[in-house]
Amino acid sequence: MAKWLVALLLLPGMAMAGTIGVDFASPGSTNNASVWNLGYSFTASQNVSVIGLGVFDYNLDGFAQDQQVGLWTSGGVLLASTYVSNTDPLTGFWRFHSIAPVGLVAGQTYVVGSQGGEGYTWFTNGMTVAPQITFLQDAWIYLGNSSNNPLYFPDTTDGYGQGVGGGFFGGNVMLGTIPEPCTLALAGPALLALAGLARRKFNL
Repeated sequence: MAKWLVALLLLPGMAMAGTIGVDFASPGSTNNASVWNLGYSFTASQNVSVIGLGVFDYNLDGFAQDQQVGLWTSGGVLLASTYVSNTDPLTGFWRFHSIAPVGLVAGQTYVVGSQGGEGYTWFTNGMTVAPQITFLQDAWIYLGNSSNNPLYFPDTTDGYGQGVGGGFFGGNVMLGTIPEPCTLALAGPALLALAGLARRKFNL
């Protein structure tokens, strides 16, 4: 029975492939501990969803404590938040934790940031930005300690853009797509048919 369940889960188009919002070939300057909420602001270049929130893993060796990440509108309205822990696998320099998809609207500006004391980097090397978004500038707020809660909106900037390797990382987003309702409707009969075949085979 387990085999056909795996087959259903692996149907083409059912898994959401993620794209890292901002990435780089290597970190730049680094600091081994943060007393800020650090991130960046960006504009959605198209309608897209955020399916995960992530944190830069200094030294790629895990966190001393869970890191909290938030996603806000440019006006400071919190759209989503989560904690990223060492159980979340490394993806390059990052650890991402999945969230319920949050739809971003083309042309609107958003801010992502993380706090919790993890080391960070700035002025990165070979910085790249996903085509679904446009990187604007760094975003941060001074906390004065390594607390991961309560979560603060990073409403300050030094104006560092992509040309200098970005601001302070910090928080990040994982972008994806949400299956259209019609796609799910079309998939329904196929799932039922596969389940029926599996039951017949199981009963032989």
